[in-house]
Amino acid sequence: MLGDRLVLLGDLVNWVNGATGPALTFVLDQRLPRVLAALAAGAALAAAGCGVQSVCRNPWPNRACSASPRARASARSP
Repeated sequence: MLGDRLVLLGDLVNWVNGATGPALTFVLDQRLPRVLAALAAGAALAAAGCGVQSVCRNPWPNRACSASPRARASARSP
C-alpha cells in the first residue's frame, strides 16, 4: 500500500492490534477500504471478462496477438 506515507506489513499488524498512533490509524482507515474496493472491482472485471469469453466461445488469443516482439517472432516461425 504505497502513497504519500509508506505503510509496511508491520504497520498493518500493529493497526490490526490497535497499537498504532493516530496519524497511521487515520491513513489506514482512509486507505484500506479504497484498496479493498479496487481489488474487488478488478476481480469483478476479470470474472466478467471470463464470462463474456465463455459465452461468446472466443478462444484465448494466440501468441501472435501478444505485444512482445519475441512472442510475435516465435509465432511467425514454423
